[in-house]
Amino acid sequence: MSYLEYRNHAINVDPQTGKICCLFFGKSGKIAASLKDLQCRVITASRRETALAGYTVCDEIQTPSVKFPTMPDVGHWDLTFRFSAPGKKLPDVTLEFRLYADRIEISASGAAVRWHGMICCGDDAEHELLAVSDIAADDILYCASGPAANYRSTMLYNRKDDSALKCSGGTMALTFDWEKGEYCCDFTVPDGETISFGRAEKICQNLFQLPAWTPLSKAHQFATPPVGWMTWYSLRFDTCEAAVLENAQKMHDLFQNFAEKICIWVDWEWCHADFSGYSSDGFDIFHPRKDAYPNGLKYVSDAIRELGEIPAIWCGATVEVRVNKFMKKHPETLLADFALWPGHLWFDMTNPLVAREYIPEVFKQLLKWGYEVFKWDCWLNSVRVHDEFHDRCYDPEKSIESCQRELVSAAREVIGGQCYLLGCTIDSRTSLATGDLYDGFRIGGDVFSWQDFLDNGVKNTFYFYPLHNTQLYLDPDTLVLRSEYSDDFQARTRVAFLALTGLQLTVGDQLKALDELRIDALKRAMPVAEIRPVEMIQKVSAEKTIQTITAIARPFGSWYVSGNFNFDKRSRKIKLSYSKLALPKGKYAAFEFWEQHFIGISEKGFELSLKSGGSAVVRLTPVGDHPVLIGSTRHLLQGAVEFSNIHWDDDKAELSGETLVCGDDPVTLTFYVPDNWSAIGSQEDVTVNGNLIYLKLYAGQNTRLNWKLRFKEK
Repeated sequence: MSYLEYRNHAINVDPQTGKICCLFFGKSGKIAASLKDLQCRVITASRRETALAGYTVCDEIQTPSVKFPTMPDVGHWDLTFRFSAPGKKLPDVTLEFRLYADRIEISASGAAVRWHGMICCGDDAEHELLAVSDIAADDILYCASGPAANYRSTMLYNRKDDSALKCSGGTMALTFDWEKGEYCCDFTVPDGETISFGRAEKICQNLFQLPAWTPLSKAHQFATPPVGWMTWYSLRFDTCEAAVLENAQKMHDLFQNFAEKICIWVDWEWCHADFSGYSSDGFDIFHPRKDAYPNGLKYVSDAIRELGEIPAIWCGATVEVRVNKFMKKHPETLLADFALWPGHLWFDMTNPLVAREYIPEVFKQLLKWGYEVFKWDCWLNSVRVHDEFHDRCYDPEKSIESCQRELVSAAREVIGGQCYLLGCTIDSRTSLATGDLYDGFRIGGDVFSWQDFLDNGVKNTFYFYPLHNTQLYLDPDTLVLRSEYSDDFQARTRVAFLALTGLQLTVGDQLKALDELRIDALKRAMPVAEIRPVEMIQKVSAEKTIQTITAIARPFGSWYVSGNFNFDKRSRKIKLSYSKLALPKGKYAAFEFWEQHFIGISEKGFELSLKSGGSAVVRLTPVGDHPVLIGSTRHLLQGAVEFSNIHWDDDKAELSGETLVCGDDPVTLTFYVPDNWSAIGSQEDVTVNGNLIYLKLYAGQNTRLNWKLRFKEK
């Protein structure tokens, strides 16, 4: 064994077996990341691969020498090996390992070499590490649920501390080993070239120029982004106590079997009656509108909680519609009287009384009313008002960004980490200034119209997506599905985009206004799955046709779900190209969710035709030489949330699994059966149609059902 250490890096080489270990030390002096048990294979001119152990001669050239007779300060130390195999017709190959303060370089000369081993940069690889790339390739949004493989990774990212083990000069194929609970890496060093590895810190923090980083917290109520209903988009200023409770009841009746937890959001109209910015009936942030909430907000939260739902409330604590009790006591906290939609009296955020006394008083009142989830709005207006009236600030030398952080921190002190706090921050100036203090943030403006959804929802998702499920949850605003704003195609497209990216899902319609198509579409997106970024890039979406690809990884199998969306005013064709979607080579069965249509099997892909506003959600399943599941009606991710196991028993020629069914909702599973197989036996719940088998599952309650299909080879 040969060991060499330089600064924060070390390499351990066994020239006899060709195995190496690259070690990367952290600030504590302990190993923070590693490439373990890397095995080398030499690629010959005929493209054959030969294990390094097959070479008979190994010459080691180690510098610097132990004696240090003369040591030039070159900023790196090297370990070099020359391998040869006389009589075996194998190319001589030289491997050089060069250790710098910030990286380890691996070079090859004489032949290309391929390396395979384990890669690690954290304690919980399955849940905390993400195989990602920071090289922009196209305008597709790449996502993953579970520790999915990534065949063009540039780093293994640790979302717990925003660090990564990064590869430069090439890419890695990263796959997850379920038995070992670690990622495997595979990379090639071409002849005469170099690839390097080094630890990188502040990946997202530097990408978005964040003032601070805190990892995603799940100390609050939601293991995945919340499902809910919101007053504003549904009823606007006609919102009232009775309507809130009517829709809360309908959310319970329609979706309790599909979402573990449901939020009912009482939005800004509880303390606003119009866009004037003034109070017309004695309401303010401490006093709700009496005409809309005659029994008070505590009555509403109690009623929501009795349904088993979570009461959530809006606040715009930096602005008021009238002089409230705190402002009467402390008139010096008023910055400006300037009418905008949320109010006309703006608090001076640079005045220490606002953070020290006012904000705690507001959030204590909201807690007293029984609310458990909070949405803080009006930040963009607040910072612009401070710009306009900067000369009036209590402390004009204090940055507004630091004031924002103090105010949010003051609120967090009151509500604690167990309450979900959503920043309705809208733009990058306010959201990125305080994102580490929130559990989620709004990524854009309102999304009533179809164009709003594209501009404020979809495009901003592409830009902010690296932060989703790494630091916090992204909120693209509500789903406005009623026919006034979305035709049937557009309604499904809105739902599908959120489901395939795993964003916060909030219904923005009176539920009695939604038909069965829209209600059913919502069920297919619940619950929200944990979906992670696969790229650390601020991406720009296309304008007319948009694609997403979600790689699903579970212990029992892996597949992909491709989202294809047409935002054009006319029908368009869109290519479902497997190579462009970065799928590994092989045959895939393509199955479209909305129409429950088997598209076919291909190694290259298909062309899809989409109506204006339409979408195609296609599960892409690797197919081999035995029957395989290719579709499910339960959820748009087609297996990611409802399956706990799928198993093919080769000896018994039997496919079995366990599937979650919900209430009165029947689930149909679709299987592809190769030509050389046929099903054995007949069942009432099984239908055969050519190469497809349909299995219907139903229980009338939420439960997991075991199923089994038997086959024989023709």
